[in-house]
Amino acid sequence: PQQEFYSRMSETSDSNNFIVVYPNGLSNQWNSGFTAPYNGGTDDVGFISKIIDTLYTLYNIDLSRVYACGMSNGGYQSYRLACDLENRIAAIASVTGTITSLTALNCVLSRNIPVMEIHGTEDPLVPYGGSTGSLSVEDNINFWLSKNQCNTTNDTLNLPDTNPLDSSTVERIYYRTCGNGTEVVFYKITGGGHTWPNAPLDWIYGPTNRDFDASQEIWNFFNRFTLNGPVSG
Repeated sequence: PQQEFYSRMSETSDSNNFIVVYPNGLSNQWNSGFTAPYNGGTDDVGFISKIIDTLYTLYNIDLSRVYACGMSNGGYQSYRLACDLENRIAAIASVTGTITSLTALNCVLSRNIPVMEIHGTEDPLVPYGGSTGSLSVEDNINFWLSKNQCNTTNDTLNLPDTNPLDSSTVERIYYRTCGNGTEVVFYKITGGGHTWPNAPLDWIYGPTNRDFDASQEIWNFFNRFTLNGPVSG
C-alpha cells in the first residue's frame, strides 16, 4: 500500500491501460543479492515468477510484456530479476536502487534487456558513489552498457527546470544504440535525494524532483519493449 500511494503507479496504469501489481517481500524486504551465498535465502525470484504465472491464469496477461520496477530495495530486486528472470521480464526500471556486487558477479544473460535508472546525486541511503556490496550508479550504468553491447555514445538532454523550488535538476542520458534494439536510459537528478520524482509527498530523505513524473516515464519506456525486442512502429 505504501509504494502504491507513494509512486501513484495505479493512476498511471489506469490512464494507460495496463495491470500493475505490488508484491510484498517477506518482512517488507527482498533478497536482492546482498547476502552470500547468492542462491541462498528466500527465493524471491521464484516468488515473482509464480506471480506472473498466477496473473496469466487469472487475467490472460501478455507474457511478452511483463516488466519490473521498484524503489530502493525494490530497485535492487529489479536488477536481480533482470539477471535471473530475463526470460520472463521484458524490461526493468530502478528508482534509487542499483545492483549489488554479488548480483553483478552472477549475472549471466541469455538476452539483452532494456534498463532505466533514476537516481539522485544526494541520495543518503543508496549513495550515488556506491557502498559496500553495491555498485556506484555510474558503474551500474556501465555494467549494463557492457551487458547490452551498447555504443557508449549517448544523447544527453537537460530537462527543463519546471519547478525551481525542488532543489534539483535532471539530465536524461540516453544510450539508444545497443544490441537487439535494447536501450539504457539514466535520469541523473543533480541534488536529488532518496525519493520518487513527482511523488505526492516530500520525504525526509532529501529533495523530491518535480521536473518529470517517474511513473509515467517508466511506463513510456516499458511500453516500447517486449521480450522479443522493441515494439515495431
